[in-house]
Amino acid sequence: MIMMILGATVFSVNGNTYDKLTKSTNFSWASQTVIGRQPVYQYLGHGENTINIEGKIYPGQYGSRLELMILEQSAGLGIPMPFFCSSGLSLGAWCITSFKEVDTCFMDTGDPRSIDFTIGLVQYASLADYLTEVAGNLLKSSVDNLGI
Repeated sequence: MIMMILGATVFSVNGNTYDKLTKSTNFSWASQTVIGRQPVYQYLGHGENTINIEGKIYPGQYGSRLELMILEQSAGLGIPMPFFCSSGLSLGAWCITSFKEVDTCFMDTGDPRSIDFTIGLVQYASLADYLTEVAGNLLKSSVDNLGI
């Protein structure tokens, strides 16, 4: 069963799996100092969305080191990747900002029996997306003002 797809990497219950997915959403506020009072704040808008994925694979049993290597190499290309959840719903484009791998429990060959990994992601928002949103808001405002 597929858990998610990031770029060309499939995370599934029977293969490359993750144990923990943490999503954070930030919101931007600017503070203004007021003499003799607490600062006042102004909402500036939506900040960045981030996701941290933590997992473990057991090469030869569950998951593949090759898949992790492909994911790490893909991150180095500097191209946002499509991100899909298990239902097939697109979560947009995401950029890998960090990749950590910890090998443990080594075999006689020196290969790890267990690999823990952590992947840091940030949601990609392009200038084109922003301009499209602004143009749509301006059009809606103009139509509302004209009473159409």
